[in-house]
Amino acid sequence: MRKSSIANALFSRTQQQLLSALLVNSRQPVYAAELARQFRVRASTLQRDLRKLTQAGILKTSRSGNRTYFQANEVCPVFPELRSLLIKTSGLVDVLQGELAPLAAKLTVAAVYGSMASGTETSGSDIDLLVVGSAKMMDLVPMLERAGGQLGRQINPTLYTARELSQKAHGSHFVQSVLGKPLLFVLGSDRDLEAITGRKPHHGGASQPS
Repeated sequence: MRKSSIANALFSRTQQQLLSALLVNSRQPVYAAELARQFRVRASTLQRDLRKLTQAGILKTSRSGNRTYFQANEVCPVFPELRSLLIKTSGLVDVLQGELAPLAAKLTVAAVYGSMASGTETSGSDIDLLVVGSAKMMDLVPMLERAGGQLGRQINPTLYTARELSQKAHGSHFVQSVLGKPLLFVLGSDRDLEAITGRKPHHGGASQPS
């Protein structure tokens, strides 16, 4: 079962868009008209779902002038679980999978590392992405720019061939640091990464795509 189907069973498409925008960027308040522009719909079509999510305690509101801002409610009892689900599905992993799909045959592994994978990001944090394969950076960049536009964050890719990563796995402090911290797998798995590097990646926060 694809992870996205889990989100589809739990939330409507509009609710997934709202939760992805607000829970993945949990410390950034946004007003309804801005969300509507992002989703290319009328603000009125979001009001019902925004109200339901606020009443459930998943979102919270604040006012500035005549604007009502919506933001993730980080004290909600299920906030960590919901955020993790959205990151692994429509909020992050699925967006990256969709953009990288045309290059999938040339990629062995793509995994998010750093603050987004460990859950310590701030509203201004970038998405750090480790990519392993024979694809060229010039092919990756436009795809990741589109994904970054959808996610509202800049994506910083680090690209290695399998041979380069294998060589660096035992001699590069940077690569060792990446492998020793949580990873969110967009393409491939921890087994693929271990086969290349001979090192077991950190399992905390790892996501295995179908």
